[in-house]
Amino acid sequence: LVKGVSCTEAIMDSYLRGVDGVRFVAKDKFGVPLRPEEAKNELSSSDGADVALTIDSQVQTYIQEAMEKHYKGKKFDQAFTIAMDAKNGAILGAYSIPTFDPNKRDVKLHIDPFINFCFEPGSTIKTFVLATAMEEGVWEPSTKAQSGKRVKKDLGTSNYIADWLYNDFKQSWGKISWEQGFHVSSNTVMTHILDKIGYDTWKKYMKDKFAFGTKVESEFMESQACKYNPKWPLEVANTSFGQGMTINAMQILRAYTAFTNGGVMVEPHLVSKVTVPSEEKVIYDSKEDSKLKGKRVIKEETAKAVLAQLEKVVTFKDKRGVN
Repeated sequence: LVKGVSCTEAIMDSYLRGVDGVRFVAKDKFGVPLRPEEAKNELSSSDGADVALTIDSQVQTYIQEAMEKHYKGKKFDQAFTIAMDAKNGAILGAYSIPTFDPNKRDVKLHIDPFINFCFEPGSTIKTFVLATAMEEGVWEPSTKAQSGKRVKKDLGTSNYIADWLYNDFKQSWGKISWEQGFHVSSNTVMTHILDKIGYDTWKKYMKDKFAFGTKVESEFMESQACKYNPKWPLEVANTSFGQGMTINAMQILRAYTAFTNGGVMVEPHLVSKVTVPSEEKVIYDSKEDSKLKGKRVIKEETAKAVLAQLEKVVTFKDKRGVN
């Protein structure tokens, strides 16, 4: 029998694998069956189950062709893309480079980049600072804060927070509003907002609400939890702009569904249905999976307000376009 050895085929192997039939037949020394009419099927063969994925073939093809075209001839270590239905968490397409030919088994990357590769999320986390501030009633969009570089006593005398503009060019935007700070992706402004939120409240939202540091709970998906466990003030401050913590791709997809679903966060999933055609039996149906129903983590009005700010990130005249 063929055996799945990696990724979804390995996880679903017990369902996909059929059962070989066994027949015992007595033969003479020349290998000729004796009394073939008495041969018995001790064990009937059976096919494995059918596993239907959520993948959309058109989306999958588009992603693959676009990535291969864009990265052709370029030097890089790794790249991957995932397309997900933001309403229900169904994975519509996923592709990673470097890839491999299963017939040659010329594998260069021995880790699933979508669920087991942990990385620092960077500025994508600033959206959750915004959401937490709104949810806690401390969002003050017009309040101004100094950008560029910030020294805080609780971070230690030799430590400071700096914006990308300061790190790269030793420049700043001067005093800017919280709203503008979000649009231009200012690290220092995020720490000012974090001061209003409070370190303990921020950590609670990140772990208990948005589930960072927690495995994706989807059936048939064995993901890494990655790391979210800041202890010292500097560590907590760094997480407000996505440093000093790690996530995987499925975790950030899961968290962002809170904004696209009116405050309800859903789990990403790849398996749609598992059936046994010969028995007309449905073993698993994602539509009936209670883990995929989602849970409310923020108010609907908060989610709408966050989406409005995200739109401004790419439309505001001084936008940065990276949150």
